[in-house]
Amino acid sequence: MTKTTFAHFGTGIPAPSSTPVLPFCGQLGAVALFDKPLTQLELQAIHQCGSDFQFTFKKGDVPLHHELANADSLLSKLVLLYNPRACTRTRACLDNSPKKCQESAAKLMQGTSVLISRKVRETLNCIGGVEAIFPLFKQLNQDWAIEYSMTARIISLISEMLRNNRTNQESMLQNRSFKTLGFILSELNSRNINHDTLKALQGLIEVCTATGEKGLMKELYWHIFMNFHLWIRVHHEVQYEMTLWICEQTAKNTEFFHKVIGIQHLLDVLRYFYWYNQSSDESKAVHVCKDRPTGEKLTPIRRNILETMHLMLNSGIRDAEVQAILRHILDCEDDLQVIEMLRHLFELMEAEIPRLVDSICEDKFTIPLLGLLSSKNREIRLLTMKIYGKMLEKSSYDKRPKFESNGVFVTMENTL
Repeated sequence: MTKTTFAHFGTGIPAPSSTPVLPFCGQLGAVALFDKPLTQLELQAIHQCGSDFQFTFKKGDVPLHHELANADSLLSKLVLLYNPRACTRTRACLDNSPKKCQESAAKLMQGTSVLISRKVRETLNCIGGVEAIFPLFKQLNQDWAIEYSMTARIISLISEMLRNNRTNQESMLQNRSFKTLGFILSELNSRNINHDTLKALQGLIEVCTATGEKGLMKELYWHIFMNFHLWIRVHHEVQYEMTLWICEQTAKNTEFFHKVIGIQHLLDVLRYFYWYNQSSDESKAVHVCKDRPTGEKLTPIRRNILETMHLMLNSGIRDAEVQAILRHILDCEDDLQVIEMLRHLFELMEAEIPRLVDSICEDKFTIPLLGLLSSKNREIRLLTMKIYGKMLEKSSYDKRPKFESNGVFVTMENTL
């Protein structure tokens, strides 16, 4: 075709009187005309811009999320570019191409409207926000639901709905939606909580961290990652990976985790979820689960939790936390747990945790420990004596006479 005398779309050239004008009816988005074939990469780049694209292909003229690596190539082939969303009040649609021709402005005819699309996360605000997709989790317990990665996909959807969306973030925080989500996940078949699910939850943490809203992070860590009613049922490798990840995150921000999680909670997790031997006085309190890790599978998970505790205490320990650790040791009837905690306490003293030795040398702590010297378990007695020895080594000179007046030396002598 050598000469164009009329086009239904694209120019202001009047149509011949004998030609009926049949305008496009419906919604119209951006329209571009190129004079050369486009490569597959160029087509993919244009497609990724989406139906709401209303900019030129010129570099620097589009938001960062619309930047095109091959913008110069597209511009060199561009003949006409119309963005109906930027049309004037008279419904005139200007040509935004660099090769502007005379009278190349277009006009939206009657029956044609501008294409307006809404993102899913914005639309869901009208029907309840992020919580509107929570019922999808309940469908995963149906007999036909055998795609165990679907849980991760739904969590990823929640992440995208929260990303850069202040309304959804505030809604999740005000409604305490993470608490609801934690309960729903704990009710799912344990196979739905797998490595993919954990990675999706870690991605959710990244989104919440990017918001800078500590309230969201606190809710997510406490009601999901620290919800061991959820994790105790899943495969032991997933539990190990999760506790290791928490340990790594604690190393990056010890103050935050010390404040949000706390030492007492970790002690309760060790005692009531990851016990070695179920004690008779704790039978109603411990969480019994037929799939919980035992033996060699249990020790690495407990080690991760103890290391997390150690990291939290690196900046110092309070009297209440010293009391919590000693109460955990003295009240527990599981000898394996007592031995492990005594070793951990000895390691903390060797690491010279600030204020630990001064606190533990107080009478209210040293005297109760004497009861462990009469334990039937030889290893418990030896570890207790090592701890008293470390007290003498690390304590100030003026506190040492207390050990004699409190009967520590006499008790140790009788034990030997």
